[in-house]
Amino acid sequence: MVIGPVGPIRWYFRRVQARRRGRYDGAQGVPAPDEAAMFPPGEFRLKQTADRELQKLARNWSLRDGRLKGRYCAKLREVRLLKIAATEMEYEQRRLKAAHDDSLNAIGLEQKVRRTRRGPEHEWRMNPIGYAMFMFAVMVGEFPLNAIAFRLFGEAEILTYVMTLVLAVALVGSAHVVGILLSLERPSRLQLSLLVICVLAPLGAIGAIALVRQAYVTSLHREGISPGAVTAAFVLINLLIYAIATVLSYLTHDPIAQQIRTTETPLKHVKRQLKRVQRRQQKLEIRLQYMVASRQKSLQAVMHEGQMLKNEFEELLQEYRMANLEGRTEKTMPPIFKDHPEFSLPLTVQVLDWYCPEVPDLVSTSHVLTSTRPETL
Repeated sequence: MVIGPVGPIRWYFRRVQARRRGRYDGAQGVPAPDEAAMFPPGEFRLKQTADRELQKLARNWSLRDGRLKGRYCAKLREVRLLKIAATEMEYEQRRLKAAHDDSLNAIGLEQKVRRTRRGPEHEWRMNPIGYAMFMFAVMVGEFPLNAIAFRLFGEAEILTYVMTLVLAVALVGSAHVVGILLSLERPSRLQLSLLVICVLAPLGAIGAIALVRQAYVTSLHREGISPGAVTAAFVLINLLIYAIATVLSYLTHDPIAQQIRTTETPLKHVKRQLKRVQRRQQKLEIRLQYMVASRQKSLQAVMHEGQMLKNEFEELLQEYRMANLEGRTEKTMPPIFKDHPEFSLPLTVQVLDWYCPEVPDLVSTSHVLTSTRPETL
């Protein structure tokens, strides 16, 4: 005896009811001893009860499977959209890679011409990290060199440091810009104007601070100290720092590297985006596989429950027939008892529906695949 989803108490009462109905029908001679075409009413009642139980199981599964399918379709839609985005990014990456390779080939030819004209010395460049460290050291060194000149204005100490910092940043920034503009082969008029401004403005600032320092040294009236010599030394030190910063800026900013960067930067950006999309796609595909396995496992559990219901009603049918034969006066088995009513599972409990109408198609949605798909006549 199998006790399944019906439960032991309901199974017991149904078994008693089936046997009682079987004895009653047997005592009434139902079915007839020669009946071979129509099942007795007791078996029809069992068949109807079984169909109701199976339909109820199918309805409950449909509600549950609707939620599972909704999650599956939402995840599948996200995976499809990521596949479309990855396909378009791969196409964009190939396009940028081809443009970058063409640019490198053109730059390679240009470098060969330059090496032939000037020699390999013009290709030497400074490490950007070392350049940044040197520029920071220059800004720090400008503080003690120029702070004394701003103290003469009688302002607060914090304002003195602020003005010194502004001057240091201006000198370093001007040298940085001058080095970039000097590295250009064919600067425009605007760039030439900026070059002149970035050269004259720091020189004017250095000269103004030198005059203030000369006035300060003259006011001290110390013997053995020449105000002109101190001013000249101050100007030469600032000019030396400014010139070195300009040269290092020129050696750091390679126009060829900047030209390479114009095609290399978008290529690297697309590569990073493509890697992020691919990692996200892989994670979602793994989750999607888990969702598919979970849905299939849930269907198998429901099918097992439906099969147990079928087995229970088949046993009830056997109980009914045994009691029917016991209640008969003639112990002959009607021919109809050689056949059995069919207890079939509903189709929704047997097959999963994987179709998601709201999920976009890869070919019809992707601009790349659509543009490369051959036209059908």
